[in-house]
Amino acid sequence: MRIYAQNAGPAPRIYYVEDGPVSEASPQLTDQTLSTRALRLNFLVMDPSGHYETGDIVTWSNKLVLRNNLIEKGGKRTVELLAAPTGEIRYTLDGSEPRQGLLYDQPVDIGDGEVLLRAFAEASGLETKAEFRFPAKGKKGVQIDPVKPGCLVSRTGRKLDSRTKTFEGLKQAVEKSVDFENVTLIVGQCAQAVQVMIGELQVNAAFIEGILKSVLDLETFTHATPITMTFRKAHFASGHDLKDFAEKLGIELQTGDIEQ
Repeated sequence: MRIYAQNAGPAPRIYYVEDGPVSEASPQLTDQTLSTRALRLNFLVMDPSGHYETGDIVTWSNKLVLRNNLIEKGGKRTVELLAAPTGEIRYTLDGSEPRQGLLYDQPVDIGDGEVLLRAFAEASGLETKAEFRFPAKGKKGVQIDPVKPGCLVSRTGRKLDSRTKTFEGLKQAVEKSVDFENVTLIVGQCAQAVQVMIGELQVNAAFIEGILKSVLDLETFTHATPITMTFRKAHFASGHDLKDFAEKLGIELQTGDIEQ
């Protein structure tokens, strides 16, 4: 994450603590970028010049993410579940509410048929849900409900790696009213480049196109300037729209890429 202090003078001091009370005796942030696996971070900002009063404590809460790993070994299919950064997991295989499901403590045997695994994770008041669909054994392709809303997810980021593909992706996203999260835009290359990062906020394609237009208006860039776009989540109104988007952009879908 990136941390910025506002109204705290030219050289603000930012103190932070993971999952605990923060004070001026706490560790001081030395960089605007911070990596953490904590569930919560508490921040305290002060202005050493005394021009601004010390601010209130600000608490940042992490987001839980559920992931799965399908294992086929010895003719048997099992699914590993993981809650990141941590959390207790419950699950169901009959379509019922996973909050009251079985406690996950070892890989789940899912048999050979088509399976819908619904999972719930909780840690210190934070919670999340996810659905994972697995096709019948030997059947290729990811199973997507064409009617239900769907989310295309990627832990490392799904990249539209060219100017043409970026604009085509945004065109399709406008038509399908897609919202994106964790977006990174790169216009140009090497020293002549602009990078724009959007964090855990849902933004639509029109918003992203507006950013690109503003950047491309700079005299430095031409119609041949390379553009790439990376996103970690894309929200669709239906599974049909999600599948159509993936097909038109040449995105190969795998188990775990879809949340419905």
